[in-house]
Amino acid sequence: MRRWSSDDLRRATLRRQFPESTSVLDLMADLAPIQSQVPRAPFLTMASRRPGTTDAELVTLFEAHQLIKASTLRGTVFTSDLQQFAWSQRIAREGRQQLLAALTKVPVEHVGELLTAVEEQAADWRAWEDLLDHARGLMTAGPPELASRVDQVRFLLWGQAGLIRRPPDAAWHKRTDVLRRAARVALPELPTVGFDESVVAMVGQHLRAYGPVTKDDSCFYLGIRKTPLNQALAALGDRVLVGEGPDGRLMCDWADDLSESTGDPEAASGVRLLADFDGCLLGYAGPGRLRFCTPEQLALVWNAKNAVCAPTVLHDGRIVARWKTVGTGRRVRIEVTMLPPHRPLREAAFDDAVAALAAVLDLEIHAVRVT
Repeated sequence: MRRWSSDDLRRATLRRQFPESTSVLDLMADLAPIQSQVPRAPFLTMASRRPGTTDAELVTLFEAHQLIKASTLRGTVFTSDLQQFAWSQRIAREGRQQLLAALTKVPVEHVGELLTAVEEQAADWRAWEDLLDHARGLMTAGPPELASRVDQVRFLLWGQAGLIRRPPDAAWHKRTDVLRRAARVALPELPTVGFDESVVAMVGQHLRAYGPVTKDDSCFYLGIRKTPLNQALAALGDRVLVGEGPDGRLMCDWADDLSESTGDPEAASGVRLLADFDGCLLGYAGPGRLRFCTPEQLALVWNAKNAVCAPTVLHDGRIVARWKTVGTGRRVRIEVTMLPPHRPLREAAFDDAVAALAAVLDLEIHAVRVT
């Protein structure tokens, strides 16, 4: 049986998260859906993996629906391509109505009717608050079980995978996604997929982007239970490489050329400015988030209470700092706070990463300060 040390896992993740891709869409296909509740997150992910990507390039893809933002896996906002959206939307819908019904005590058929009615109201782009008001009206005039829960309308509509999202203008990396539209209307070419098919596809996607992973990692990332995961792994057969992690737990990887590589990848050198909620941390369940940092360092970048994850600095294959932009308008500076016990990096070490950041966010970065 294959055995992976902690260093093996770190190198494997770097190879999978920083592939040699030639286009944004190729990189999206490699990385799987990108967690995007912070508007700039998919932009920063691209900059850290594909330096030279521009703001205009990504905006064009978003406007053309080649990149799609929606609440899918776990009810969290993700950016994906069309095929990944079809799979992840199908997974998100499965069990969603039953979960909401169980938590709110509203009959499942009423929950389903409400969600369908809201999607029908969003044939064109609609403000989220307008859709909430429409839902409140439907609930108030509906069955008593719905009317009595009108104060929970935001919770009932939270994570609705059938609505895609966008900001009110073309500033995709700056603005909150206040507009929604029914995916089935906005994306007439959206494939129709089944739940089992979607789980198999997305389990494979997770392995290719984040492997080796534990079953807990895949269940967390996809928001599914162990039974459909095990069925998917069985269906994938010998395309899955099974081994043992450093703590003795069973782990799975995608059986490809990357799984056979042993040396340090290119991403193990230099500086990269990672996104808020970057996949190097949140592509895994809790224990897996320590591939690149210690528990003490993780506590300084991940606030479990508020579910906030700061943007971080990857240096020589380790997370060594957190960073932020300071300033208003296009002219800003970068402030970097080192995580103990790492010593401050030289400002010149950030030159390439800063150039990538400036291009993807259309910024003028006049200084880097490291403390």
